[in-house]
Amino acid sequence: MFGNDAVGWRVEVYWTDEEEWFAGVITEYNEEQGYYVCYDDGDEKWQESNCPTSMRFLANTIDVDTTNDVQNTTQINSDQTDNYSDDDEPVIPSPVKPQVCPVPQADAVAISPKVSDAIVSKLVIPVTKPSMLKPKIKPSNAIFFKDREELREIKNKLEATKQSLITELEQVKVTLKAASTKSTLLKESIAEYTTKLTVANLASTSKLAAQSPEERTLELSMCNKQMTKENSELLGTKSDIKQRVERLQTKSKSLQLHWENVPQKEKCTLIEVQLEIALLLQQKANLEAKVSEIQPSAHPTESVDTKIIKQKLSEADARIWELKRDCHSWKLQVNQEQTKLAALQARKLALAEQLQRFRSSKVLLRSAFDRCDSDCNGVLTMNETIRLLKVLLEGQEDANFEQTIKTYFQRADSNQDKVIDFNEFCTAFEQIATK
Repeated sequence: MFGNDAVGWRVEVYWTDEEEWFAGVITEYNEEQGYYVCYDDGDEKWQESNCPTSMRFLANTIDVDTTNDVQNTTQINSDQTDNYSDDDEPVIPSPVKPQVCPVPQADAVAISPKVSDAIVSKLVIPVTKPSMLKPKIKPSNAIFFKDREELREIKNKLEATKQSLITELEQVKVTLKAASTKSTLLKESIAEYTTKLTVANLASTSKLAAQSPEERTLELSMCNKQMTKENSELLGTKSDIKQRVERLQTKSKSLQLHWENVPQKEKCTLIEVQLEIALLLQQKANLEAKVSEIQPSAHPTESVDTKIIKQKLSEADARIWELKRDCHSWKLQVNQEQTKLAALQARKLALAEQLQRFRSSKVLLRSAFDRCDSDCNGVLTMNETIRLLKVLLEGQEDANFEQTIKTYFQRADSNQDKVIDFNEFCTAFEQIATK
């Protein structure tokens, strides 16, 4: 489509600055400015070229006027036909003189082939008042094929529109699926955060006195589960810290061994290294001053002393840079070790506080005591007590641990019943754990 023929067409224009196609309708054409396009988003702009790379024609929004082809053969007076409908038959007044309707030449020849052209011309009488008649429209194949072409063009436009709508539908389905997936993930996150918030609120709220044994049992079971979880987390943290301490000890031993292998003459402090650097720099400055004071001869020749001095200067520079590099590396290592040591000390203090808090609480001791009480009579035997203390004081027992416990309970058994109740067990745990 070129020129004014493109007016009324629905097109897609490619905007290079946004790298995207935008739909609109051509409403005007100008030879200088090009095509005036009204876009669907409300924007209006002149488009200079209509090449396929910048403009694509989709459909014609203006219906083709097919009445122009019939106007030459159907001249009907509008003033007289306004009162008639499509189904009404036209009223033809009776003429004063009988008139013969015009017969096509081909039909006349078919009816009377022997009639001459003169007789045919006499039979054809011109109509005096064509406005009073409604002439018969002669069928034409041109109109039929023109309608088929228009129908085919409309069909192509509808198919193109259908394909574009199918593409948009697929895009909408993909967007909807992505939104649904995102919504599911958000719902799961909200549920998880709600659970965490509920647990945090339960942990932070003050415990109320149980009104019944069932509520008290439920509260104690929840507390036991929470403390078991915290205990497992503390045990995991403890094992991690032990591994880190072992790695640091191994590294410290290797560094200590490396330090011991360093010759005694190369061992020096940071202050000594800095003093040596300052002295070497001073010597270098003095030597450079002496060299600058020496007047060059007419034929300069380097003496042996000059070569020796230059060699010493180069060796001194190399030594200075080597000492600076060693000093910097040792500084970095010292800072790293101090940082790690400070972090370990802080973690150790935090763990000590947590351990002290758990030791002061007798809920864990009560839970462990009830679990080892196989007879459920509220007391433990000597062997059960020793086994429980080994579990609670893991890492602190020595070779005489069992003998120490037996000796302690023989001295501390006030009622001489050879069994240990909960109070005696708590006292023994505190005494042995603080040693």
